[in-house]
Amino acid sequence: MDSEGALVASTGVKGLREAAEEREQQPTDEDVPTWPRFSILTQDPVLPVQMLWLVFLTLPGLGGSVPMSPDPNLGRERAGPVGVHDAPAGRWPWQVSLRVHSKDREQWQHVCGGSLVHPQWVLTAAHCTEWGDLQACAVRVQGGQLRLYDHDHLTKVTQIIHHPRFNASLSVEGAPLPPPYHLQEVEVPVVGNEACNQCYEKASSNSTEQIIRDDMLCAGS
Repeated sequence: MDSEGALVASTGVKGLREAAEEREQQPTDEDVPTWPRFSILTQDPVLPVQMLWLVFLTLPGLGGSVPMSPDPNLGRERAGPVGVHDAPAGRWPWQVSLRVHSKDREQWQHVCGGSLVHPQWVLTAAHCTEWGDLQACAVRVQGGQLRLYDHDHLTKVTQIIHHPRFNASLSVEGAPLPPPYHLQEVEVPVVGNEACNQCYEKASSNSTEQIIRDDMLCAGS
């Protein structure tokens, strides 16, 4: 899941894998983390709004004491991306929600989506763990949910590994949309980068600017 956004994704996973392998080779006095704790890998997001178009938003709680909140959009139509619909149960079992604790709401609040790439590893957009001085102990993961607020069972995170080539200055803000309270899905075709860049150039005031870079994936109709 994005974090929260559009269907574009970086393909620069090699550096991420190398960083993870390097961490694993380093000796440590800490206990080896075992299931159900997670480690988080962050993808290099030199792209406009990272990750999948499967928006999975869930809100929080620690252990079994989870503050429940009603869905404010229940029964209302919401503006959003064209063609999306609620995903059926079990369709996207690798989708997870990343949470940080909100002192104002006294909740573990969703900040980004992520994907399980291993039973103990979550891949997410790098900007999701860059704001502030976010530590692993301040993050939780929720998996297996279809709807926001629905029976949280949060899991602790043991470490966060940032992509070595992440550059926060290249991050691009996505279009603000109302959050879905149900996991959503949409099927879109992949568009070649050259064709995609030409479409963006037509709408850009700077026609010479390369908007879609080589480490990006463009999709849509």
